[in-house]
Amino acid sequence: MLVANGGVVVKREIDEFDDAIIGYAEPIAMSGPVIIYDRQKIIDILITTDEMTELEAIDYFNHSLANSYMGEGTPIYMHRANREQVNEFANSR
Repeated sequence: MLVANGGVVVKREIDEFDDAIIGYAEPIAMSGPVIIYDRQKIIDILITTDEMTELEAIDYFNHSLANSYMGEGTPIYMHRANREQVNEFANSR
């Protein structure tokens, strides 16, 4: 699906998660902009609208969204984090 976003065309919008869109990015390896979703907002939507537990929502997100390739324009799922959390993540790798 193509979506006009302030004059920019982005691909692969997931309608169910419109409220979790926080922006778009223009990755070098892609042929155009991709949508950025807030991971936690998606999980919150799954809990609220699909009546999942938090664990079910996280499991669904990890297996059905985060680890899926949707072709060109596959969205980015962002984890909100402060600098300290980013450093902890980087050092754990």
